[in-house]
Amino acid sequence: ITIVNKVVKPANKQAIAVVSGRLEDSDSCVRQAVGSVLLNMVGRSDAVAVGAVAIRLEHLDARVREAAGEALHEIADEGDAFAISVLCKLLDHHDVLVRLAAIKALTK
Repeated sequence: ITIVNKVVKPANKQAIAVVSGRLEDSDSCVRQAVGSVLLNMVGRSDAVAVGAVAIRLEHLDARVREAAGEALHEIADEGDAFAISVLCKLLDHHDVLVRLAAIKALTK
């Protein structure tokens, strides 16, 4: 991920997709690094990055949901309206675990 961070053009949607996809990596260290890499790439509250991370709060794997919540906390400013609206939509999700992940992310 560090190499990707150094060679991609900031705010490149494809690069954001690649990096946010690492939230699904089997290595917990890789999952934990995603938030800081995205923060370095695009700064705080980038809508594309927030959306790419927030969608992983719906993932079947609890480790991915947890990593997504942590990454979202890193990349979204406190009170970020877009991040809050994305998370609020997940409060109506049919899966209780997704709703819990959204609540956890909202309360950080």
